[in-house]
Parts: sequence; C-alpha cells; structure tokens
Amino acid sequence: ASDHAGVAIEDDNGEAAFEALEELKPNIVKTYARSSDLANMFQAGEIEAAIVMDFAYDIVKGDSDTIEYVVPESGTYANYNTINIPKEAANKELAYSFINYRISEESQKTKALSLNEAPTNDKVELSEEEAGNMTYGAIADRAKNIDFNFVNRQMTDWIDRWNRLI
Repeated sequence: ASDHAGVAIEDDNGEAAFEALEELKPNIVKTYARSSDLANMFQAGEIEAAIVMDFAYDIVKGDSDTIEYVVPESGTYANYNTINIPKEAANKELAYSFINYRISEESQKTKALSLNEAPTNDKVELSEEEAGNMTYGAIADRAKNIDFNFVNRQMTDWIDRWNRLI
C-alpha cells in the first residue's frame, strides 16, 4: 500500500499506506488465511485477482486454465522461510547440520521442484519451466526486502489499525 501511495513506509510510519488501503478497501472482497480459501474464491468466481505468495500459486491455480501468475515489473516483496535455533537448544550441532542440509544445493533443488519453494542457494539452477512462478532469477533480482526490525516496532499499532480499517 505504501508503494501504491508512493511514500516510503519508513518516512511516515505507514500513514500513507493506511490511507492507500482505505482508498483500495472497496476492491477488497476478503482477506484469506489459507491458499485453499483463495483457490475456492477463484473457482466460485468471487474474485478475479489476488496477491499470493509464489509457493502457493500451484494450489490456487489447481486445474484452471484461466488463472495466471504475474509479477509486476515494479517488483515483488521477498518473503523468507527461516530456521531458528533456540539459544538454549540441547542439540545445537545437529541443528546446524540440519540447516546446512536444508540450504544445500541438493535440498534446495528438491524443495524447488517438489514444494515450489524458490531456492536461495545460488548454485541451484532451474530451467525456465522449472522456475515457473518462483521468485527466482530476474524476478528475485528485483524483489524488495522488508525491514522487519522497522515493521516489528510498528506491529501492535498496525494490527490494531488494520483490524479497525479492514
């Protein structure tokens, strides 16, 4: 919404973003929690467009010939899966071994092909067909990152404001 408003979200703590959301609100049918909800809305003809994470596109598309994944030339926002090790974890070395496996070329290629998860390991090479709708290659190169430290400081207020607005 801040992109739509043309104001960097950090410049006004999201004020322009919420004003833009209010402007866009008549076009919001509903928000969804699961990609299957989104797939059902498309199938029922309730919606014609939606924002969806790349990994969920295959679920949303299903067998439809009319649903297409589009990434705007202006870019998309990167969203990352993370693996965290608690400070007091009993088996830290095993946890690090798991992380090393998870970010390995072999594992990332397998996850890309089986779970539609875009690889972050730059040694993984996907064909254009394999990359399909993933945030990969040129799309990943122009993806924007979110400053989660900034967002987290605003989170309580933003959730409250979102709930009142939407």
